Amino acid sequence: GHAGVYSKSENRLLTDDTLYGVGSISKTYTAAAMMKLVEQGRVSLDAPVTRYPPGFKMADERYKQITVRMLLNHSSGLMGSSMGSGLLFDDPSEAAADQLLERLAIQRLKADPGAYSVYCNDGFTLAELVVEAVAGTSFREYLQTNIFDKVGLKETYFPSDDFESRRADIYQPGDQRPLPKDCLGVVGAGGLYATAEDLATFGGALTKQGLLKKSSLDDMAAPEYANGLWPEEGPDALAFGLGW
Repeated sequence: GHAGVYSKSENRLLTDDTLYGVGSISKTYTAAAMMKLVEQGRVSLDAPVTRYPPGFKMADERYKQITVRMLLNHSSGLMGSSMGSGLLFDDPSEAAADQLLERLAIQRLKADPGAYSVYCNDGFTLAELVVEAVAGTSFREYLQTNIFDKVGLKETYFPSDDFESRRADIYQPGDQRPLPKDCLGVVGAGGLYATAEDLATFGGALTKQGLLKKSSLDDMAAPEYANGLWPEEGPDALAFGLGW
């Protein structure tokens, strides 16, 4: 079923092939890609990140304590989002991801790795680079082969793909003019596009064995938020897993 309209200026209904930016749900795809490598014994969740992408260093010796798990549960201690030119209109540049290691090299951490979790886009961009370094291929190619094709996702795209005629318009509040195509160059943190059906198909794959082993699904849904320094649980408590 569908609700709403395609745009404010066209009398056009939403259809099965309408595309939407899924935003930070992209992080769950990144976590699933990482768990595939964990299952293959090529990545260890509790290994230091320095083992994987060559050239990862920071102006803070504590960076050597950051593990892959900490990237996926937001507890790395990284500053957050240092993605200059990361969100552009009609420009699918991935320079923000390509330049992450260069930017991190002059940064310090805001907390000891693992101390507590604060939402961190850079952690997932770094996870994207881990996947590329270990797999020896582009993040796009790895997702296509190991996630999209395995699950049967036919309508999931990167910003560089040609799908503009099917993208539901987006707007600034109070403005009737649609915005151009928004391209998040740090795809592993938030750049994917999909139809509602493809997104639901991926979600379904993470509720049963098939794409991943049960042990991996259990690890992703584990109460990572219970580790480190956390306030008392309540209705506002964030509950991070791995990618979830």
